[in-house]
Amino acid sequence: GPIVTFSASLAATLLIPLSGMEAPVVFQGDLIVFAYLWGLARFFTMTAALDTGSAFEGMGASREALFSCLAEPTLLLRLLTLAREASSFSLSDMLSVGLIRVWAFHAPALCLVIAALIVVFLTENARIPIDDPTTHLELTMIHEVMVLDHGGPDLALIEVAAAVKFFALGTILVRMVHP
Repeated sequence: GPIVTFSASLAATLLIPLSGMEAPVVFQGDLIVFAYLWGLARFFTMTAALDTGSAFEGMGASREALFSCLAEPTLLLRLLTLAREASSFSLSDMLSVGLIRVWAFHAPALCLVIAALIVVFLTENARIPIDDPTTHLELTMIHEVMVLDHGGPDLALIEVAAAVKFFALGTILVRMVHP
């Protein structure tokens, strides 16, 4: 589970353009692949949590499934909004300098898209107010309770995958605000 989670997170990050250049992997429809790679990573994280047999990790996996049912459609719909404006299903085209033109004509709509993506960012990365990763109460955790029984290299892969997800979604938000 942790290996697939890390690999899917890293593969999804390769689809995001960085520092004014195209992404390392670019093709039409990479937007859909991006969303599905995050879903794949989440599925294997939840499966690894259920595999431990712990009741707490099972509760965390069910909470993660609930929040993913709310966050993933929001992420996909917001990115489809950008795809419509860019007339392309490629993240490199959507988050390019051409987004400045979209800001000129559709600033209120983009502000709403950014607000929705901020909520998705907080949800996907298990941050306050959705989740508190620093708490010691298993009953209030979402993401952290799923990794309680992992250790060593598996825990390291899960933590690095979470950091990669944080970086990737943060990059998308920054590119939207400042193309």
